[in-house]
Amino acid sequence: MVAIALGAGLLVGRVLHSQRIQRDMAAWDEFQTIVQDPTTSFGPDHLPESLARAKERPLIYPWVVLAAVNHGFTRGDSAALQALQPELAAIEDAGSLRGLYLVSDGERVEVVPYLRQQVEKELQSQNPALQFQNPEPTGKRVKITVSSDGGDTYDIVIGLYEDVAPLAAQNFLSAVEAASLVDQDLSLLFNGLRVVGLAKAAEPSDPLPLEAQWGYFRKAGALATQVAPQGSGGQQDRDVAVILTKDDYSMDGQTTVFGQIVEGRESLDALSTLQSSADAGTVPPKLKVAAAVVLP
Repeated sequence: MVAIALGAGLLVGRVLHSQRIQRDMAAWDEFQTIVQDPTTSFGPDHLPESLARAKERPLIYPWVVLAAVNHGFTRGDSAALQALQPELAAIEDAGSLRGLYLVSDGERVEVVPYLRQQVEKELQSQNPALQFQNPEPTGKRVKITVSSDGGDTYDIVIGLYEDVAPLAAQNFLSAVEAASLVDQDLSLLFNGLRVVGLAKAAEPSDPLPLEAQWGYFRKAGALATQVAPQGSGGQQDRDVAVILTKDDYSMDGQTTVFGQIVEGRESLDALSTLQSSADAGTVPPKLKVAAAVVLP
């Protein structure tokens, strides 16, 4: 009887664990649905509805509020920021994101109290001047040389966030160490450069989980993942990395930021100019990865 009871208990435990995982994945799917079009979801007509939907799933509610605050700042939307003040207060009072930090003016500050202060200042000044910045990377550094078919070369050094995005960072490092990036073409996107081919160094090539953390933004110079095709629960494409040449806050929380350029900003600016020229109708040069090495 004891053995039967223990077996039944273990079975129930596994079922409950499976149900919890399914609920969590459904919650993150809902998060993706809400934030995929922030202009609509966090606009004046839909913000209350978006917050109400998020409150039904406590796992994602604080993150939806942070995404809405981020959008309010980038759009200078004082009405949204005013509506979000009590939501930030509720999150801080509940301690939902206690211990979550970002870097402001070189100092590490707790996210929610900091944002509450900034919202108050913003509403007093009516001047949307809050600037987000990514922390200095503490992980390994990778030097990438980009070459064009016109003979130009561009060197950049990327520091990795191995501490906050270990899976994405290791996937990228594995590709570099296996020389999988060398000779890969770079695609010019509206917001950056995309390289495909990382998964050649990884087995199996299952999608990566989302490792998004507040305080790591899709700013120009960031290295980020791309959402996996038909991915659920925030799954990321193991085969793709994007070097952002422009700020793209609209996708914050939907992809993993796992690195930041620490050297070669002038090369990034030059590559951004190529992208702007392409937008204007000029045929851009073809780009590829000429070399990629992990620095000692």
